[in-house]
Amino acid sequence: MRKSFIGLILIIILLCTSCDYSQDNASLDTPVNIPSPTTESQQIVPDNQLSNNKEEDNKTPVISRANSSDIQVIVTQDFGNELIINKKTALTGSESAIDVLRRLTELETAYGGGFVVGINGVKSEYPSEKKDWFFYINGMLSNRGGGSYTLNPGDVQRWDLRSWSSVGQVSATIADFPEPFLHGYAGNISPTTIIYADNFKTEAQMLQTQMLASGINNVSLIEYQYLSQEDKENNNLIIVGTVDLPLISELHSNYKRLGLTAYFEQNILTVLDSSGNKAREYKEDAGIIQATQNPWNPRGVGACQNVVWIISGIDNDDVISAINLLSGDNIELDNAFGMIIVDGKPIKIPWQ
Repeated sequence: MRKSFIGLILIIILLCTSCDYSQDNASLDTPVNIPSPTTESQQIVPDNQLSNNKEEDNKTPVISRANSSDIQVIVTQDFGNELIINKKTALTGSESAIDVLRRLTELETAYGGGFVVGINGVKSEYPSEKKDWFFYINGMLSNRGGGSYTLNPGDVQRWDLRSWSSVGQVSATIADFPEPFLHGYAGNISPTTIIYADNFKTEAQMLQTQMLASGINNVSLIEYQYLSQEDKENNNLIIVGTVDLPLISELHSNYKRLGLTAYFEQNILTVLDSSGNKAREYKEDAGIIQATQNPWNPRGVGACQNVVWIISGIDNDDVISAINLLSGDNIELDNAFGMIIVDGKPIKIPWQ
């Protein structure tokens, strides 16, 4: 009886931590509300594609996903560093993420089935260690539990097992590009605006052409000084420019609140490890691609409505190296929550 009571208390604590919390922010236009993982959202997923080719099943499609109505299910550990499952399955009607989870994996649950303990033998270590599953839909940390999210054709669901003491709530990932620009969240797709510094117009145009060709609708271009407040709040934003671009400086100055795992400060790129400690610094030949849910959205980070992607670097060549990673089916992006490019070499972040 005592164990049951303790279990109930743990559930209540976890549900309480799922509420958004606001943090004072001197620079961003709106509060940054970041959700903690909920009881349901600490859940994980596998998949089913009738294939006997393991190598093929474990290759993450990028642009080639564009015309697929299948659900893609990806399970990883430690910010995508260890791939556990990557497969596809067709929906069999109205299914939640947990419905798909139950039919595709050996699922271990607790507390009446509302808390996922393990998938295919890979287990959460809670409460002995604050390590659990983080649930993403189309590259956005879900604000709903896996049992509450009804899947839509084309959705990519990703489950990453990692420590709660890691670098905050990483609210968005680049790993599932062209998501979330292609399928959005819960069937709602925000327009995308590519914002560029004036010397990156050609690169921005090339990215726009690529995204439109991949099936993403409503992709516009604008030079950064002409960005409207309405678009800033309501659209997906892809910001292309060097570290001195004001929007990029503003985001990086709030890296802790936004859960960014690398940031520029005074033309130095600082990279964090999974515990939030400084792991590396670069003073030259460094570019970056990383994402957050849109902090200018009036509902804050965690609204699951739109994202901001940062494509930046110390100098022009670094920015071009970063944007080139998004060209075609680049395997370097597979399961990368963020990416730095140092001396032309892509490195996943946070630092492992």
